[in-house]
Amino acid sequence: MIGDEIAKAKAKINKLLNMTVENGCSEDEQETAMAMAAGIATRLGIDLEAARQKEATPAQRKAVRKGFNQEFKIHQVLAFQAAGQLYGCEVYTYSGGKGGCFFIGREENVELAEQTAFWLMRQVELLYKEHLPRGLSQSVRAEYRKTFKAACAHRVYERAVSLMYKMRRDNEAAQSATGQNALVVQGYFDQLKQENQDFWKPSAEAQARIDQRRKEYEQAEEVRRNALTPAEREAEDKVKQREAKKAARAAAKRKGPRPRTLPTGIGSSAGFAAGDRVKLRREVQ
Repeated sequence: MIGDEIAKAKAKINKLLNMTVENGCSEDEQETAMAMAAGIATRLGIDLEAARQKEATPAQRKAVRKGFNQEFKIHQVLAFQAAGQLYGCEVYTYSGGKGGCFFIGREENVELAEQTAFWLMRQVELLYKEHLPRGLSQSVRAEYRKTFKAACAHRVYERAVSLMYKMRRDNEAAQSATGQNALVVQGYFDQLKQENQDFWKPSAEAQARIDQRRKEYEQAEEVRRNALTPAEREAEDKVKQREAKKAARAAAKRKGPRPRTLPTGIGSSAGFAAGDRVKLRREVQ
């Protein structure tokens, strides 16, 4: 039954996402269709959660991880982050995306976020080609390409954040999109957030093994320390204190990874304007 509900919802979302300017709709109609698609996806998650809670032994929902081991430009990372916002997934990057990135979230949400992220990237690429002025030199064209795509993707991310914030805070928007009030929608996304955080927690069996190893180490350390003379223990403590201070000084001097900043330039204004034209949601075909 759950599989049938998901299939029906995907079909509805797919129809809504075909309501684009390219297919003869106005930009307002496209934006409304996108919001409706987001609402269906959210309502489906809420309804399935309620159905599972009514079962005698409800299945525990768990987050999964899916990674992409390739270098991503900053506009591509922003597309991942926008998709994560739309489907309640966390996005993590290696070196700001230079070493790849990955999603954490419910399996079906990660699948949707993955498809949406790469689809958003393609839209940004198409908009760049559409807006590229003629007659630019190679160096100027390179700057325009970088700054246009970054600005366009950043605007898409802002729209995704705004859309989901409104759905979780505005009762009228939540009721219109999902049939539930904003408090229920917020509760659903809080549940997704908790599941994403629980992904990093070890299982009960793994935690038991960790505790057992810690206990065995502490017992062995106590036996070793008891075998030392008072002078030897004092000398060892002084060495540990010096090493701890040295490590603290090194940590204070250590610089973290440099964040990737949004490049700006001759393509930025056109990129921000084009970002308003990007559809935010796409269903898996």
